[in-house]
Amino acid sequence: MLLTLLISLTTLFLVPFVLTSSVLCVHHAFRTADIHEVLPPLLSPVVVVAMSVLQAIDGPRSTPRTACGSSSSRARRCP
Repeated sequence: MLLTLLISLTTLFLVPFVLTSSVLCVHHAFRTADIHEVLPPLLSPVVVVAMSVLQAIDGPRSTPRTACGSSSSRARRCP
């Protein structure tokens, strides 16, 4: 019961914070409010969906990459 209450309070705080911060991020990063004042709230869901689709298609890498970009187990010196 306590865990459920803690999760619900956390969600109650995080959902409005994430939505507001995503709109502000799109507003300031892309300066879309200079074009039209309604564009940032309309563009942020599109950006979120596009990034979700890209992550779902690409997915995480199965093997970690080294600093030089090779996936071999032994470390090589970068040129």
